[in-house]
Amino acid sequence: MWIPWAVNADEHTEKHIEVLAKKGVRRFPEVLFTIWQQGDLVRFHNVRRIFISNAPVVPGVASAGGERRMIVSTEGGRIVFAIENFR
Repeated sequence: MWIPWAVNADEHTEKHIEVLAKKGVRRFPEVLFTIWQQGDLVRFHNVRRIFISNAPVVPGVASAGGERRMIVSTEGGRIVFAIENFR
């Protein structure tokens, strides 16, 4: 899985991945979180279309580079995810 690089708000506008899910009876899916690479780390947050330079690193393998996959599951009724190496 390729993760785009963004180092500022202008780049983040076009260079991030939005993970969507349809929850409950809502008609359209909502953004659960966005992810992007910044420096040596993969970061995420759950605020749509906003760049946060010091956002938390993703759960799992947060270092930039290499082949990865995203695992999405539920835990205690919440949707959670982690990034892991893909072999």
